[in-house]
Amino acid sequence: MIEINKSTDIPVNEEIIHKAIETTLVSEKVYPDKVGGLPSEDVSEATISASEELEVSVLLTDDVEIQRLNKQYRQLDSPTDVLAFAMREGIDSGLNPHLLGDIVISVQTAQRQASDVGHSLDMELALLAVHGTLHLLGYDLEIDSEATIMRDKEEMILRLL
Repeated sequence: MIEINKSTDIPVNEEIIHKAIETTLVSEKVYPDKVGGLPSEDVSEATISASEELEVSVLLTDDVEIQRLNKQYRQLDSPTDVLAFAMREGIDSGLNPHLLGDIVISVQTAQRQASDVGHSLDMELALLAVHGTLHLLGYDLEIDSEATIMRDKEEMILRLL
């Protein structure tokens, strides 16, 4: 289940965020193929059954709120585009095995970034949703070897949307 909450008045196409997250999970073989177009025969043991749904929560917010969260959790006192809080890490990771985690996206920052690179807000939100989901699955940009893999996966998944 993907739950999207908004604390911003900026209009957002929530369907593109749903599709980006589902496509990422299917691509990474941790989610049943509900979006189509991806092979489901080659599913690893990490895949959950159709009766066991992963839970991802998304908060679409503004720069003020994401800056507060960035400062609280990363000790960085500035807004950012996306934060991901994986629930399958740390001491409480086994409490709810279906809870993948939370993604927080600043729609204000997404608008600026979309304008800067010359694509739509929908495309930027899809990229940030894919990026956040990959973080929930354990990919880390701080590790050089994973950064390249993560960027390649983002590009591949965005082509599927």
